[in-house]
Amino acid sequence: MGIVYLLQPYRYSKKNIYKIGMSRKNNLDRPNNYGSNTIIYLIMNCENSLQAENRIRKVFRKKFKNCLGYDYFQGDIHQMKKEFSKIVFELNEKSLKKKKNLKSHHTKTSNISNKKRKRSDSDDEDVEYVDLTTEEFQYL
Repeated sequence: MGIVYLLQPYRYSKKNIYKIGMSRKNNLDRPNNYGSNTIIYLIMNCENSLQAENRIRKVFRKKFKNCLGYDYFQGDIHQMKKEFSKIVFELNEKSLKKKKNLKSHHTKTSNISNKKRKRSDSDDEDVEYVDLTTEEFQYL
């Protein structure tokens, strides 16, 4: 979990230059370090803030002018906000789907117990045998 943000440091306010950034913490310490006159346009929570920042950077390089370093871009703030939000929403949605699939997988493997049967070994110990389908086996 973490945040990604889009802001405009005060010193670039007349130049339409904006900065993207991320923090793995869910607080405003990082964006607030840019000074009191900095305008924060977006701060969004995301499951993987590093992945989100990298994806935003990649899309921004194609659509906006990269300037003043790795994370600074010049362009229309409305378009930037739109692209930024779209990327974060898509990544968060994918992450939620993965979590749901993992929960579903966990439920499937716990249901395997319905297929268990007991067999006595020569030492009279009870040994559990499980019949698995190929699909169930690949998840173990």
